Amino acid sequence: REEGVIGQGVKLAADGSYVPNDIIIPAKEFYGYNNPRNYHEAAIFDASYVKLRELSLGYSVPAFMLKKTFFQTAKLSLVGRNVWMIFKNTPHIDPEIDSKGGNAQGFGYGQLPSSRSMGFNLSFSF
Repeated sequence: REEGVIGQGVKLAADGSYVPNDIIIPAKEFYGYNNPRNYHEAAIFDASYVKLRELSLGYSVPAFMLKKTFFQTAKLSLVGRNVWMIFKNTPHIDPEIDSKGGNAQGFGYGQLPSSRSMGFNLSFSF
């Protein structure tokens, strides 16, 4: 960062063609463009995504195995939340998250990564 930053993209050459960008600008200026009050094309993404948000795999214990217990039913389950981001167009954020508390859909600014949780569930009925 101290030497500056080269933004991804292209620039217009003297002959009218496009060539890879090689212009170095100060990091403060480059990252200043990501200020939430400055919207530019490089920071606008298609937020389409496909996500396996929740998964539950369960096994119900057969009734004949519970005859000598005081349970009528028993079920064991493996559960997961935010299991797999299958596809997304946004390069470094979870498109489902916004940093403004749910009142600014489409704005991502400094949020933490989404959490994934895994666990198991036991349920019984008497």
